Amino acid sequence: WAAGKPVVATTCGGPRDFVLPDKDGYLVDPNPGSISWGICKICENFDHARWMGSRARDKALNEFNWANIAHKTQAIYYEQMNLKSAPAFRSKGPLMGAPLASELLGPHRSSMGVLDASVLVTRGLSMLKQLRVLSASLGSDGVLTWMGSEFGQVDSADMPRFGNGEKHMSISYASADNKGLKFKHLDTFDLCLNRTMAALEWLSDPKHTILLADEDRKLLVYARGNCVFAFNFHPSEACFAWKVDVPAGLRLPADLGVALDTERARFGCADDATPSKGSLAGAELTLSLAPRAAVVLAPAKARQRLAADTMLLNEPDEVIEQTSSLMGA
Repeated sequence: WAAGKPVVATTCGGPRDFVLPDKDGYLVDPNPGSISWGICKICENFDHARWMGSRARDKALNEFNWANIAHKTQAIYYEQMNLKSAPAFRSKGPLMGAPLASELLGPHRSSMGVLDASVLVTRGLSMLKQLRVLSASLGSDGVLTWMGSEFGQVDSADMPRFGNGEKHMSISYASADNKGLKFKHLDTFDLCLNRTMAALEWLSDPKHTILLADEDRKLLVYARGNCVFAFNFHPSEACFAWKVDVPAGLRLPADLGVALDTERARFGCADDATPSKGSLAGAELTLSLAPRAAVVLAPAKARQRLAADTMLLNEPDEVIEQTSSLMGA
C-alpha cells in the first residue's frame, strides 16, 4: 500500500479486518488457486488497479501512521479505565485533569485513618495546605476551588458522559464527615483559611511584595494587605530565628503575630510539632518555621477578631457535628 499498489491478502489473520475487496485489494483463501485468482483480478483491469493503489496509499498514510496508532492505543486504555469519551487534556504534565490530592494522597488512601502513622500521608497533607495558602493569598478578587478539593478528594471528578453511562458526578463528601479519616483535617483547615481570609481581607490589596525567595533554603516570604505569608517548602529542615529584611518603603504593622499556622494538630500534623513563630522589630522580620509549614502573620487587632470566631477554635470532630447540625436544620 505504501508503494501505491493494491494487495492480494489471505483471509487468515489481520488483513481480513482492513482490506476492502475491490477497493484497495482482494481477499483470497490460503491456497494456490485462490491466490492466482486474486492476482488475475488485479491484472485484468490496470486502470482499476491504479485506482485501488491510490486508495491504498492514502489508507496507509492516514490509518497506519504512528500518530493514529498511538491514538487508537490510547483509546483502548481509556476504555479499560472507564474514561471512554471523556474529554482529553492536551497540555503537558502527568497530573493534568486530576486533583493534586490524587498524586499526593491517592496511593496512600488506605493509610488515611487518624490512627495511621504514615509519613507519606503527613507529607501530602502538609503540601496541600501550603498550596491552599499560596493560592488563597495570591488570588485576585477571590479564590475558586473545585468541589472536593477542600478536603483532598483523591479521585478525579467524572462528569456525565456516554462512556460512564451518564452517571452523575460523584464527590466523596462522606470522607470529610468521617471522624476516623484524616480528610477531616483538610476540611477543617480549609474552613479556617476561608474565614481568616474573609476577616483579614488581604485580597483588597491589589499587589504583593516579595520579601524573601531563597531557593537553597526553600523559603518564600511576601507581604500583602498588612499581612505576611511565610512558607518553608523544605521537606525536613526547619528554620529557626531566620532574619528577613523588610524593604524600605514597605510599611508593616509592628505587632505582627501568627494568625494561621498550617502545622497544627487539628490540621493533621503531629501533636509535638514546634509552633511556627513570626515577629517584626524595626525593618527586620524574624521567622521560625517547621518543615513544610506555612503561616499567616497579622496585626494584633486582626488576631483579636479571629479569636472571637469560635469556628476557628473548633476541633475537626466539632466542625463535623456543627456542619451536620446545620445541614439537618
